[in-house]
Amino acid sequence: MPADLLPELQSPSLSWKELILQERKQSPDSEMHSLRESVQLHLKKTYQMEVPIEEIMITSGTQNALFLISQGLLKPGDAVGIEAPSHFYSLRLFQAAGLRIIPISMDTEGMTIKGLQEASINYPLKMIFLNPIFQNPTGLVMSAKRKTDILDYCLMKRIPIVEDDAYGALSFDQSVDNSPLKKMDQQQQVIYLGTLSKLAGNHLRIGWMVGPKNILKELADIRFQIESELSFLPQFMADHYLRIEMDEHQKKLKINLAERARMMEKWLRIEFGEDIEFLPAKGGFHLYCLFPKKTKAEVDNILQELLKKNIIFLEVQKFGDQKNGFRLSFAHFRENFV
Repeated sequence: MPADLLPELQSPSLSWKELILQERKQSPDSEMHSLRESVQLHLKKTYQMEVPIEEIMITSGTQNALFLISQGLLKPGDAVGIEAPSHFYSLRLFQAAGLRIIPISMDTEGMTIKGLQEASINYPLKMIFLNPIFQNPTGLVMSAKRKTDILDYCLMKRIPIVEDDAYGALSFDQSVDNSPLKKMDQQQQVIYLGTLSKLAGNHLRIGWMVGPKNILKELADIRFQIESELSFLPQFMADHYLRIEMDEHQKKLKINLAERARMMEKWLRIEFGEDIEFLPAKGGFHLYCLFPKKTKAEVDNILQELLKKNIIFLEVQKFGDQKNGFRLSFAHFRENFV
């Protein structure tokens, strides 16, 4: 998140003594009850998703949630299905946990059922990881039918689903259905992960996990055992942001992201013409750019030229893709940058 799009985060005036008193009111699992209520309200306002308070667990971000899942619900050697391409490939915690990553193909509607079927037949999948709304890196949005098909297939095969919803609240196209997979979950198949880092910046490392309360209790016990309890101050600031600042800040953020996405798309088309392929952004942060008619050597030259202009990118290979191209973030784009 660029500095000019960060929220003000105007903290209420409290003395240090009052902060300590507030901290002592926290639950034994170190989570602020009022923050869980704020997350509950956020999910209802943003997605019209009703979630019982006991099915919400506060985390210190998505990676913390993934770490707890890898430690508590999986074991070394387990096979997990991941979209191909996906930002999950760049996370070292899967390798550190000794998990076997099984790529599952995607089309314009998200993870394919055929790919999921083939993966589950060839490997005993213990879990699949999805990023259905403004998928990172492709920006794709999973269709409602595909969500239903994945839920049905995973229910039949008893495969739990972890849904990473980092960008769903940043939709700036009215035609997009940004409903999480979790909203359609009637059988407690999905563990849903949300975060504030894409709204309020990486410095406010607060997220949440939504899932069966017995699973959340198990993961909270693991967090306690490894002495990874949550600090009070970030939760306090996150609670204030969600209650007081988020609605106005979210509106401003969407307007600015939409403007910057259009500017970047215009620049890319001027710069590369018909050689480049990308889908116009409808939300999130990223454009996934491919050069189907160029060789890797030619694309490497393009990347070197971008670096000379101080334009930072990630090559598609970082996401498990074998094509030629890169991911760009339009959140930082300005017309006078290039």
